This record gives sequence, C-alpha cells and structure tokens, in this order.
Amino acid sequence: MGAMMSKNAIINLIGAVIVLGIILFMGNMWSPRGLKLVTKGTVLVYATQEDAMKSPAPPAIAQLSAGESLPVTKRVDVKHYLIYKVRLPDERDGFVLDGEYSLMRDGKEAF
Repeated sequence: MGAMMSKNAIINLIGAVIVLGIILFMGNMWSPRGLKLVTKGTVLVYATQEDAMKSPAPPAIAQLSAGESLPVTKRVDVKHYLIYKVRLPDERDGFVLDGEYSLMRDGKEAF
C-alpha cells in the first residue's frame, strides 16, 4: 500500500507541475509586459475604451502613421473586442481598437 501511495503522490505532483506551467505560460502570453503596438498604416487612438468602441467614433486624441511603435500597458477584453491601452509619446494614455497594426514582443509578432 505504501508503494501505491507513493506512485499516486508522484502522479499528482507531476500533474500539479504541468498545470502550474500552463498557468504561468498563459499568464505571460496575455501579459502586456514587453508588448508593443507597431503601426502598419493609420491607427486612431481614443481617450477612453468606450470611445474606441463608439460608432460613430468621437474625435481621436491621436492619429498614428505607419512605422510608429507604442508600448501596450493593458489589454482590455470587452465582449468580443480586444482593446489595447497604449502610452503615447507625450505620456498620455490612449486606447486602440481598429487600424493597421501588429503586436510585437521581443521582435516577434505576438498574436
């Protein structure tokens, strides 16, 4: 019986390590740390996440051109939208929903 408990304990430990690894991997993948929004074309930045979703949209607080890169400080999951909170060069925060952009991490496309 002791050997059986030992085998079950090892299996449980391995399972726990696998689950923990998956949780850590997913947390890192969804983390905005090191994530950059790199524009491929025109991207409008709005003052609030609500403004980013409105139609017709209110005036943007910034218009980005191709080749600009902004740090993503937060990913906002709103129903079936992912909105990205970015830090503008003038230190204001803004929100991006639509436009021509890629998300990059460590020089590679992130999503």
